[in-house]
Formats: sequence, C-alpha cells, structure tokens
Amino acid sequence: MKLSEQWLREWIDPKLSREQLIEKLNLSGLAVESCEPYENDFVFEFELTPNRGDCLSVLGIAREIAALTHTKLDRNGGACDTHIKLHADLIPVEIKSPKACPLYIGRVIKNIKPGVATPKDIQQKLLKSGIKLIHPVVDIMNFVMIELGQPLHAFDLQKINSKVIVRQAKSGEEIVLLDNQKIKLDKNILVIADNEKPIAMAGIMGGLDSGVTASTTEIFIESAHFSPELIAGDARRYGLHTDASHRFERGVDPALPEIAIKRATELLKEIYGDLAISDLIIKSDKKTLPKTPKIKLRTKRVTELLGYEIPEKKSLEILESLNMMVSKNTVVPPSYRFDISQEVDLIEEIARVYGYEHVPTLSETRTVKPLISHENIKPLSQIKNKLVSLGYQEVVSYSFISELLQNKISPGRDGAWPRPNVLENPLSAELAVMRSSLWGSLIEIVQHNLNRQQEYLKFFETGLCFKDKEEPVLSGIWAGLSHAEQWGEKKRDVDFFDLKNTLEQLNSELIYKSAEHPALYPAQTAELFLNGKSVGFCGALHPELQKSFDINIPVFLFEIDLYAVTHKTVPAYQAISKFPSIRRDISLVMNKKVSAQALQEAIQKIAGPILQEVAVFDVYKQNIALRLLFQLVERTLVEDEVTRLMNKIIAELTQQFDVTLRT
Repeated sequence: MKLSEQWLREWIDPKLSREQLIEKLNLSGLAVESCEPYENDFVFEFELTPNRGDCLSVLGIAREIAALTHTKLDRNGGACDTHIKLHADLIPVEIKSPKACPLYIGRVIKNIKPGVATPKDIQQKLLKSGIKLIHPVVDIMNFVMIELGQPLHAFDLQKINSKVIVRQAKSGEEIVLLDNQKIKLDKNILVIADNEKPIAMAGIMGGLDSGVTASTTEIFIESAHFSPELIAGDARRYGLHTDASHRFERGVDPALPEIAIKRATELLKEIYGDLAISDLIIKSDKKTLPKTPKIKLRTKRVTELLGYEIPEKKSLEILESLNMMVSKNTVVPPSYRFDISQEVDLIEEIARVYGYEHVPTLSETRTVKPLISHENIKPLSQIKNKLVSLGYQEVVSYSFISELLQNKISPGRDGAWPRPNVLENPLSAELAVMRSSLWGSLIEIVQHNLNRQQEYLKFFETGLCFKDKEEPVLSGIWAGLSHAEQWGEKKRDVDFFDLKNTLEQLNSELIYKSAEHPALYPAQTAELFLNGKSVGFCGALHPELQKSFDINIPVFLFEIDLYAVTHKTVPAYQAISKFPSIRRDISLVMNKKVSAQALQEAIQKIAGPILQEVAVFDVYKQNIALRLLFQLVERTLVEDEVTRLMNKIIAELTQQFDVTLRT
C-alpha cells in the first residue's frame, strides 16, 4: 500500500520527523518498504501482514503512529451531514444473505453535472497512492477508501431496475465487470443485483452495465460490511484482485460504512455544489454483525509469555492508546481489530508497542540431558539415507493438490477410498484439496522429468496424507530403467521385484498379498502387511493413468505408513546349532492361483520350529520350487523323521492348495 506523506501528516503530530515515523513503524511490525520522493512530497510504501487489514488506510496508519508516539490524532475520520439538505427519492434495498452482508447502507444523489473535474489535491493524493483517475464520482469513492479504509461503490441510478438486492448468485448467471471481463457466476458468490440481473460482485468489482460514465447524472452509493469469512477467496476463484476485495477479505470495521458514505457525500457536494441528496438507506441484521469480544488479561500471564516484566499500569496504558476499552482486567478491542480475539493477542500488542528493543538480553544456564536412543526405532534420517544409497532422490511437494489429480489417484468409488478434503478457500484450483496420497505429486514429478529426456527416475517423499485423520507416510516412485545405462549390465526396464527389493531393504518383515488399488495395475499390485495390519500398497501404475499423464515408460510406486519403516523388531539371541542341517527341495505344480507367500506360511506352520528356512529358488510357468532347511539345536536330525515330515507337508499342501508334486 502506498501513501502520500503530506496526506498522512494531515492526521498526525506535525512535529514527528520522517525518520521517526519510519523507525517507529518498522519497530512495531508495520514495515515501511520504501520512501521515495514524488514532486514536492514523499510516498511511503507499506508491507502489511494479512492480519492488519485495519491499517490499509490513512486513518489506520495514523492511529498506529499516534499509539506508538503517545500522541493524539489531529482528525478522527468522522463525518457529519447535518448541513446537507435531503430531498432526493429513495430506492428500495433488500438483503437476502444477511450472514454474508449484515449491514448495507445506500444513498441516492442526483444533479451530478457532466464535465466537472476532480480537484487537483484529490487527484495528487490518489496518484501518489497508485490509484488511477477515472471520473470525479469514482475518484471520491477511491479517495474515501484510501483515507478511511472503507471500500465504496457508485452505480448509475438510471441503470438500476427498480430496487437493489443483496443475494447469492443464481446458477448460470453472468456479469460483465468494469474491466470488460465476462464472468460466469458460481451460485455461492455474493452479488448486488436489481430486479433483473447482477450489477456487481459484492466486495470485489462492479458491473460494466451499471457503472458511472461521463453522462451519468444520478448515482446510488453503496457502503456495506461484508463478512470476511464468507467473502474470502471469491476474488481469487476468478483470478481477480481488487483494492476492495483486498480489504474485505481481511476485515473492515463494521462501524465505518456510515462514516464513509457521509464523508463521500460531503466531498461530492464540495465538487458539484447543489445536489439532491437522499437520506441514508440502512439495512442491517444485528444478529449477524461482528461482536467485539471481552478478553481477560492477567499481568502474570503477560510476564510468563514475554519472559520479562512490564508494569501493569504501562500495559493498560498501551491498550488504551490502541483505542481498547479497559475495565479492571477486562479488555474490549475496537471493532476494526479483527485480529484480536484472545489474551495472547493482547500480550502481543503490549510487547509490540512497548518496543521489541526493550526486550532484555538474558544468559541462562540449563542442564543438558542426553536423548535416549530406542533400539527398536530407526531415525527418519536413517531411512532417508538408505533410500538415497539405493539411488532415490528426495522431493518435497505441497500438501494441496488439484481435485482432478486427487480423483485420478483416489477416486472414492463405492466408499472404499477416502473422498478428498476440499478446501473452502483454496489458493488456486491446482491447490484445492488436501492430498490423501503422495502419489499424485510424485507422478507429476516423473512426468516433468520424462518431458526432459530423463529415463532413469527414482524419487521418494515423506509427509502427511489427509484421510479420516493425518497419517505420516513414506512414498516412492521408480520409473523407466532398472539402473542407469552402463557397460557391465544389459539395459532393462524396472519391474515389480526391483521395487520389492527397495521395501525389503527398509523392512524385511513386510508381508505382500495380492490386492487391488484404483491407481495400480491389478495384476501387479500388493497390499503390505506388518504384524497382521495393513500398512500400505505397492505396484505398477495403472495403464489408463499412465495414458492420462502421457507417460510411456513403466512406473512402479509404493506408499507405506512411516511407522512401519521407522519401527523394527529388536534382535533376540538364539543359540547356534552345532548339529548338521538337512536340506530338502520340492517342486510343486500349481493347479490354481496360489501366492508363494501363502505356501511358505503354510509350510512353516506345518513343520514348526524344526524348519529353519523355507525359500523359493525357482519359478517356471505353473511350477514353483522351494528349498526347505531342517535343523535342531539339541540333537542331530534323523533322515526318517524329516522324510515323515516332508510327506505330511506335501499331503497338507495338496489338500489346502490343490498342488501336486512334480516328479
């Protein structure tokens, strides 16, 4: 925001030097980005944080300076129109959305004379504030907005059909804005309308058809309070950003509309002389108007939070200088301070005005206790280092993604997969929902690199997914080649077992079971289990998804609960047998689909502790070959007992899985 120094000095103590102004404002957190000469004046440019919407005006900055310098405002921004003769007709006003617009004030003014110019001093103040000159009526609306902080809008009265209605837009309605942009309105957007059509997007921009032009002779001025919670994001949704929306989104003082419209009326009368001016048309819903909170302030709490003591009397003086009502230990902030709602906000204000330069420097001695290292927990850094050693690169992406991308990865069909958590006020359509998986961002990163001729891509990310609750997960993606091209090994594409090897390196206790996932290819998808609990998925990207992302190389992904890789079973000592082991190999013909995991689990259960190892060593078509290693700690095994056990294993496998022994 830009402001003329001369304009600002109309409101504050003239004895304050420019350097004092800049120093005080910077120390209080209202940063002065620059102070540039402009003809016979200087222009301040302020960088305000989003919570200080009350300072987006000359009045707001002047109030802050008065509080910081312990002086009084030379003006109070008030307006009085008792001297104005009222004799213009009224126009009916109706509010159909009181929650979004709890207060709407209007006024009809006639006898606007074409050809009259905006006074030079007002022109200069607007230009120094970065505001374009348009028409005397529009210039006055902008002038009052910069001076007091209340956006106003003027309609050509003759272009309004019968009445003014504040309502939600109807589905399919359109409006051409003052910047000639045609907008198709969403049904949740608040609009100002007449009996026929919308004539403005409330709190954002007026319509071209009802705008003031050089031939306008009668106007209707709007001065309203729009709820920041319900209007925030409406401008961004359409790619718009106006001075009005910038203020309304941050909150505008509900006490200002009447003051501002009276101030605008006085200025118009000074420019045009004899005007026909109506009484104020005031429509309000007191139930939905913002309420100022009553906040308890404890001196002890001030000291606890700040770490140093400020005298109670000084604290209360500071709050009073900020126009807060103080009664004993109860504080009521002014209506324009939307950012103050609890005790900690008051304490922040006390520290800010008291001066951060007064915070004492203290030396403190503490006893440092060593952190306890738990043997069953692997640090996240160790997991990341392991993945990096396997050739992966870490990436960091936004927690928000587009709804289109979210639905591709997790479509929410049949209630099996979580539906996206849609943001009420997204930064953009590309960041509209909270992700329920990290895969969407990883796939886009692969797509981005693939478009730049990369063919060996391995990425991982750790972060939160948002389903029924926040869940920390580890996700990875491997696309293209199984290894960087080299002379010592033939070039080949990545496959499922390459990805499985990565997971085995992270946790060898994971169990893999055939499963389905909407983002993965059914024939190459596994659900991951640990201690009987599902902890994630891995597999090949679904061909339809590959096509939608225009990816023509194999892509494999995994996503696993972070807990499953950071927690491990503590090794326990087992005696090493001094007796020889007996190895038996069996080759089975599979008559139906059976997983190797199921076979191994069944064999281990049948054999019991005598079986030290069971592993697959060959697979050919419908055949699978398994190696079984038998051994006891206390004695030597006899061939006959191993033979009997093998017969039992084969018999039960045949019964359970319909397998036959290959001879």
